[in-house]
Amino acid sequence: RLNRNRLTGRIPRELTQLKNLKI
Repeated sequence: RLNRNRLTGRIPRELTQLKNLKI
């Protein structure tokens, strides 16, 4: 729970870009 929030708050933009590239 905290780990997910921390990862999403740490680099939310990079995560979105990675997901867009994967799609």
